[in-house]
Amino acid sequence: MGIKKFSETTEGTIYKSLLYAYSEFPELTDFFKDSWLNFDKFIYNNLSFMDYNGFITVDNKIDGNFVIGFMSWDPRKLPISVEIGHNCIIKNYQGKGYGKKQLLIGLDMIKNMKPFRIIVKTGKVDFFKPAQHIYTSAGFKFKSVIKRDNLVVPEVIEYEFIPDSILLL
Repeated sequence: MGIKKFSETTEGTIYKSLLYAYSEFPELTDFFKDSWLNFDKFIYNNLSFMDYNGFITVDNKIDGNFVIGFMSWDPRKLPISVEIGHNCIIKNYQGKGYGKKQLLIGLDMIKNMKPFRIIVKTGKVDFFKPAQHIYTSAGFKFKSVIKRDNLVVPEVIEYEFIPDSILLL
């Protein structure tokens, strides 16, 4: 497993990754596909910003260019917080430890930004149980359940991570 900058890939990579990652949840894909397409366009129109606020995960065993997922985050509330936006692995690589490895790499990058806390939200439906487990096993603590007007995922769980360096202050 390796990582690349968004600028080392082409437009459409993020959109396709999201479609593959959520292919087992077609209602979610149908609901979010326009939003995902807009996010993909945002990334490739703002590479100088996004190359510092996320990365692409690739399978080095194939050729180092095969995209298996990506992670992104929003640093606009620094130094108070950074919120993880997308953290996904495509279907054929799910359940094999890549998601946790990707998260840990991302956490190291985010910690270098020195936020007081790192926030992540994930769905409170069975499909997202693996993500919930990855976050808690990486040290995230439950913060709240947020109700939404989305019939596909009516509630999300918010988790919080307090970096160790902050605890030492």
